Amino acid sequence: MLELRRAAPGFGRLTLDDAGVTRSGLFRTRSIGWRELREYRLSLELHGVSGDAGYLALGPLSTIWDALQGAQGRHEYRFGIELRGEHTRLRFDWRFRNVELAIREVLRRLHAPLIAAAHAELVEAGVARFGPLALGRAAVMLGSRAPLPQRHVEAIELFDAFPVRLRVMAHGRAWPHAQVRMDHVPNVLAALEVARSLGYPVLGRELLVPRLRDS
Repeated sequence: MLELRRAAPGFGRLTLDDAGVTRSGLFRTRSIGWRELREYRLSLELHGVSGDAGYLALGPLSTIWDALQGAQGRHEYRFGIELRGEHTRLRFDWRFRNVELAIREVLRRLHAPLIAAAHAELVEAGVARFGPLALGRAAVMLGSRAPLPQRHVEAIELFDAFPVRLRVMAHGRAWPHAQVRMDHVPNVLAALEVARSLGYPVLGRELLVPRLRDS
């Protein structure tokens, strides 16, 4: 069991155990079970910056997983994650001491099952959906743009912008075929891995892909 206390002013406790995640406040307690969990939304915020400009990708020489391992005691980045079930949402972030430990545990538990579910969806429906991103063996679709055949895809990439964006780039085009904010894409780590397994060129994975074997 992992239990974290609030670091910011106020009362609160975050608990992760074999049943799921529980966030307790002064007047309210909210829980979500591992089996109920359908998706997560991962975010990074630069200390001292608010709003959209606060979401930041780490540089190319680092990864989120490395940062989560080494972020304790540092204040450059603030991490957050939102967990979503069918009827429940639960968010926690840097306001809890050592929140990196909790985020790592969530990703460790969810990563493999989410990838397995995406591949099962591919077999059954021919496409794996991650919110606005739809990955098929023949084409990819992002947002409301028309599907782009795989042979025309230059890359599915994470772009280091403010906020970080997931982009589909087409051969011969300087501008993205389609793009959305990274934190609008559920289970983004699984999405990148599934895209790569389908043969799409994937760039920017070094910003996000966790080294699960080190957990």
